[in-house]
Amino acid sequence: MLDPISMAAITAVLGAVGSGMASEAGKWAWETAGGLVRRMAGREVVAPARPEDREAVARIIHDSVHGDPELARTWSSFARSVQTTGVTVGRGPGCPPPYASSPTATRR
Repeated sequence: MLDPISMAAITAVLGAVGSGMASEAGKWAWETAGGLVRRMAGREVVAPARPEDREAVARIIHDSVHGDPELARTWSSFARSVQTTGVTVGRGPGCPPPYASSPTATRR
């Protein structure tokens, strides 16, 4: 298993969260990820729509968790929960687009 605070693992978790909106677990993960990113960045962050956007958000997370052991533990716990809740299930018909259910997310 990848180190949960490596760039590759963070990017993979963000991808899994973005593609898992069809389930309640996916919605929870999306909203939780948005809150964690906002906390780490200290501001609102635009929901990643493209791979390069996802990498930019992953960089925010990576830099934050490597500078704060508490955030590293929080992210690691979240990343493990994403892997165990089956969030990687794809989006289904009628499912809202990513971040749509999060009142704190900013759409492009």
